[in-house]
Amino acid sequence: MKKEPKTNEKFIVNSFRSDMYTYHSGKPKPPEKNFVISRDLNGETVNVYGDYLYDLSLYSRREKSNKINFNLIPSIIRDEAKWLWFLVYFHGKGRNKNSLSVSTLLRVFDSFIRPLSSHAIANELTLTEILSNEKNLTIYIHNHQKEHYQKGAQTFLSLGNLPIFS
Repeated sequence: MKKEPKTNEKFIVNSFRSDMYTYHSGKPKPPEKNFVISRDLNGETVNVYGDYLYDLSLYSRREKSNKINFNLIPSIIRDEAKWLWFLVYFHGKGRNKNSLSVSTLLRVFDSFIRPLSSHAIANELTLTEILSNEKNLTIYIHNHQKEHYQKGAQTFLSLGNLPIFS
């Protein structure tokens, strides 16, 4: 028999989560700027989608920095990079179909989205132009074959067939 949480426990669990993101059909769209990314233990908003610095410390036991800093991405593609990270954050699944860990989310940002963004700027492309074009993607992969790049990319690509580039 499944144990139901006490009312107080249920409040804490539910208030700690981000907002729910859904899309119905077709191409998903970024959430509104006030969409809650993280909350504290009291349910107060810590970060919203419109922020360029996400502090995920409450979701991690790591002592290192748990911040995703989109200000490190050139402004011309910053919103697109944030959208890609958000897709991983919301749709990515870890072991046992759980949400991805903060360390995985940081790795996706540092080892995939940031290098992808640098490559895009250097080649005067958008992130979508790289990821949706076989030639551009092949060039990017060839230039970034190091294992730590591949782990971040693997997490992103595990999202399957979300219709994000159509």
